[in-house]
Amino acid sequence: MIIDGSYGEGGGQILRTAVALSVLTQKPIKVINIRKNRKPPGLKQQHLVSIRTLAKISESKLSGDKLGSTSIEFIPGKIKPGKYSVDIGTAGSITLLLQTLIPAIAVSGGEYKLYIKGGTNVPWSPSFEYFRDVFAWFMKYWNITIEANLLRKGYYPKGGGEVEVNIFSPYSGLESIKKKPLILEKLGELRSVYGYSNASTSLKSRKVAERQEKAIMEMIPDADIITEYWDTYSPGSDACLVREYTNTIVGADIVGEIHKSAERVGREVAESLQKENAPVDRHMADQLIPFLALFGGKFITSKITNHVLTNIHVTESMLGVKFHVEGKGVVV
Repeated sequence: MIIDGSYGEGGGQILRTAVALSVLTQKPIKVINIRKNRKPPGLKQQHLVSIRTLAKISESKLSGDKLGSTSIEFIPGKIKPGKYSVDIGTAGSITLLLQTLIPAIAVSGGEYKLYIKGGTNVPWSPSFEYFRDVFAWFMKYWNITIEANLLRKGYYPKGGGEVEVNIFSPYSGLESIKKKPLILEKLGELRSVYGYSNASTSLKSRKVAERQEKAIMEMIPDADIITEYWDTYSPGSDACLVREYTNTIVGADIVGEIHKSAERVGREVAESLQKENAPVDRHMADQLIPFLALFGGKFITSKITNHVLTNIHVTESMLGVKFHVEGKGVVV
């Protein structure tokens, strides 16, 4: 099967979803035009590590895996539970690597212990806190257990973050899956609002974490915020906010930037959370697509992004299902 990597938003997500579903379905694939719409196009270090790691733990055959390559071939094997160590080697996103592995791991059965080095809180990817608190919450609905521990923060450009992630899946392949539709059309009652404001120890004298927290609290007074400083290879800061309801959980996160004040970082993450007025936030929506195809269901999200539409296209191609998008609702 040929997957066109330039479809839709044309980023690395097409590649991540395609290889994960290749392992699930045991369908060989060729992905072409990888990241064609990006500058520069082709595979970057984090993409290489992601697909090589999946190939390793599933004993798959992979070719074309070189920096800058715009085409790869992936012949899937059978995934093997066990302990694995991965070093991305840069500040490449740990959570995007996990997005490559988890859909394949989630229905393959067994226990997986992963030790990963790389970027824990970097631009254009979910923060580690969002992954641990929000993504893992949804996986629990399908009895997929994820325990994630942050050992060290890793900011751009040096990375060096360290995490341990333990995953347990009760399934043993596609044939073992029983439909358990996820139906999320209402938020329910608000239970709590909490979050994290983090910064490097080198920024402690400027009270960056506290200033981010103060800005958040000015906009969301009922939030319970934990502030913490971390010993990191590169200076940086980040914040993550979560709203937990009786029916669901939504989140928002942000990474600090040079020339952006701590106060502005706090305000922006608070504003992002306030925009999430649906039971599935805009960032979780695209990550749920493969699982919705496997287990069934429907949800309403705060925004149908290009990432959602792209993941629907790849998932429909690989699994032979049909999604329907109407307004801000997604049904399979």
